[in-house]
Amino acid sequence: LTGITFLIILAPTSNSQGLQRVASDLLHYLVPSLMFFYWIVFEERELQYSYIWSWIIYPFVFMFWGLYLAIMKEDYLYPFFDINKLGILIVPYLAGMTIAVFLICSFLVFLRKCLSVHRIS
Repeated sequence: LTGITFLIILAPTSNSQGLQRVASDLLHYLVPSLMFFYWIVFEERELQYSYIWSWIIYPFVFMFWGLYLAIMKEDYLYPFFDINKLGILIVPYLAGMTIAVFLICSFLVFLRKCLSVHRIS
């Protein structure tokens, strides 16, 4: 999710160069990809759908905190929180993206459960 979010929303607005660009690409593309691979292939703990609720807390808190800073202090964590520039319709968009994260997490748990049934010990 980190890599996808960065690719769609942040990368087009990024102007990092040199080593900063290398570090950003490693952080946003390579690390999440390797973690996903590790999780699918090597993780042996059984996942429960109820875990998703604890995973979704951070994106919702982040969204509300970012909107609070944007509205109350005109301080933007990221360009997509700039309500003055993007308009009030950014709020339902961000809520929709957070719900999309929830749905993607649900699908990943489902996928993991399907793969664990066929795992060779």
